[in-house]
Amino acid sequence: MKAVILAAGIGSRLRPLTDNVPKCMVEVNGIKIIEKQIKSLLNNGIKEIAVVTGYQHEILNKYLNENFPFIEIIDNKEYLKTNNMYSMFLTKKFVNEESFIFMNADVFFEEMIIKELLEDERENLIVCDNENYLEESMKIVLDKNEHNILKISKQISKEESYGTTIDVYKLSSSASEKFFSIINNFIIEKKELNLWTEVAVQELLKQEKFYSKDIAFKWVEIDNLEDLEQAKKLFKGGI
Repeated sequence: MKAVILAAGIGSRLRPLTDNVPKCMVEVNGIKIIEKQIKSLLNNGIKEIAVVTGYQHEILNKYLNENFPFIEIIDNKEYLKTNNMYSMFLTKKFVNEESFIFMNADVFFEEMIIKELLEDERENLIVCDNENYLEESMKIVLDKNEHNILKISKQISKEESYGTTIDVYKLSSSASEKFFSIINNFIIEKKELNLWTEVAVQELLKQEKFYSKDIAFKWVEIDNLEDLEQAKKLFKGGI
């Protein structure tokens, strides 16, 4: 199993903390967000990891090279004009149509989430908090009969939503191949460079069955200073 961490974003809503470092290097109680993600992967046996950098890439590259020199660093030089689907597009050669996990680099979460994701025999999973509805986050809709995921979007009503995703995904090799084919169509054929990865995931749902991996562990998507304070309080008792 491989893993991809998408870390090219600017994190403007976390300023001034992100004036001189990328968003993923912001700390929660002394632990960098990306450090927590990488260690969660390593502690669960995932050693083939790629990180897509962008904003303040020199600083992030230096940190990764000094602390995790085995990680493959892929620089999104077009980060100002693109979104995370383009960052994912750049990892195609690394993933090489194999099964993999991917995540956005702004989510601080408990390590057990990765453990349970790997132990689940279902090949295609989206990690979901089905106890919360968050307006700014991606939500999912389930098929009421087969319980597979039909839709993923931020624009899903509370009544329709099954739960909120935490931006962590597991794809089989079959889904991986189709996923990058869809992304290639958006990027190369349609020249649409400023799209969320979830736009491609939505198209993939039409070709592969995905299921919700419901979790009851702590997590926070850190988009702004208020989110950061929430994360510090939530994880105060331990990382």
